[in-house]
Amino acid sequence: MRRIEIVKKEFEQKLEQEFPFMRREEVTDEQWEKGNYTRYNAYGCEGIIEGWYSVIRGLCAEITEAFEKRSMKPEIEIHLVKEKFGILRFYWSMPDKRPDLIIDFLGSGQSLNIASEKDDISQEIREIVRKWEEKSGTVCYTCGEAGELRKDLSWISTMCDTCYKDLLEVKEALRKRKEEPESYNEKMKTELPEISKKADTTRHLRLRQEDIDNIGDQEEYVILKQIEDIDWGIFADTALKNILVEPENRYFTSVNGALFSKYMTEFYAYPPKKEDASFDVPDDVRKIWHDAFKNARNLVQISIPDSVGFIGNGAFEGCLSLVGIDLPKAWFNERKRVFYNCPSLEYINVTTEYKTFFYGNHYNSTDGVLFKGPIEYTRYINREEKEERTEHTLMRYPEAKTGESYVIPHGITHILEYAFSGQRYLKSITLPSTVTDIGEGAFEGCREDLQLICCEGSYAHSFALEHKFSHSITD
Repeated sequence: MRRIEIVKKEFEQKLEQEFPFMRREEVTDEQWEKGNYTRYNAYGCEGIIEGWYSVIRGLCAEITEAFEKRSMKPEIEIHLVKEKFGILRFYWSMPDKRPDLIIDFLGSGQSLNIASEKDDISQEIREIVRKWEEKSGTVCYTCGEAGELRKDLSWISTMCDTCYKDLLEVKEALRKRKEEPESYNEKMKTELPEISKKADTTRHLRLRQEDIDNIGDQEEYVILKQIEDIDWGIFADTALKNILVEPENRYFTSVNGALFSKYMTEFYAYPPKKEDASFDVPDDVRKIWHDAFKNARNLVQISIPDSVGFIGNGAFEGCLSLVGIDLPKAWFNERKRVFYNCPSLEYINVTTEYKTFFYGNHYNSTDGVLFKGPIEYTRYINREEKEERTEHTLMRYPEAKTGESYVIPHGITHILEYAFSGQRYLKSITLPSTVTDIGEGAFEGCREDLQLICCEGSYAHSFALEHKFSHSITD
């Protein structure tokens, strides 16, 4: 089952106990697939930590009072609770009604509210929400003390002077660690833990590529407990065999040297030089993020459970030893370079055809080849004219799949970037007249004697002539 796991922070549990309208409902498979759910039910209070508990509680208490003085049961639907530009955002509606349209103004802490309902109770709740959203700009989201908007950080936030100073100290310590990698272990034992005590809840520490550029041949890397975000793929070009996480970190954890989200619902990174030949993604994982297995050169087999509903860009690029893979009913986010530089890959199987609510995409495989579609959509030429289109894409032909010839099925309209790249067995590929687009590098690294067989006057014929491919004409 691919439901969104409800992981609640301690302050969210307190809010639910005191205010029934703050209770989150589990998102079912059907709701998830159709996109018919609120972000609050799925993810709770996004980007918010304990410092703003008093703000959200005060807001909820006043909403409750507004209903009770009218002898009404407090009932509203919560759509989204998050931090944006350093200010609390609380999006709501009356039951079965549309939420207000909110327009935020970048960096100002101000927003424009276009009301959808104008009855008495809705107007009062709107004023209550506005008041507490403005108040959040004066409360440190980290500790709850008086604070102010800090616009000189990489992420605009409301912080008190103490937390702001502590954050700058931790950033400086990380900068030193990057510039003096040889003394990394010594700093971990002395300077950084002392500073860590001051910044346990700091949200602004993102691990970036430049932070690990100097680790050289280091085989282990420890993610500090303050780190809350990590750039994609930053470990892919390292010599790491283990990615470890300080136990106090509230956002990430490490299992067998691989990096997961704290509750193991998301998989982030596999160490590129880890020597194991196989890896089983745990059953609770819902997302495999971009570049997660990039350059994992020793993996021969990767087992992916049906719980996975998202696979990011470049997730398997550079898996030199990977022989084959069975993909679950996931939304495959690859747009180009799918399974790029996987010279041992013989097959790609999609175990269950799965249609997502994202643009109607669905993925399938035939004889070990990965496809997307067909997708039907309407293209509007102008206000008066439109045309119906169907898009069917060949995404990836495995590099090590044997056979000297391949006939692309009739009806295929697109050949994705690098779809046949590195294929060393094929001597001929037959392209149907339905093909209207061939992506960059589609035949890069194929045999020099590869011949394209196409229909005269077709797009494929023009492509072969333009790019000087050996080709022949068929009916």
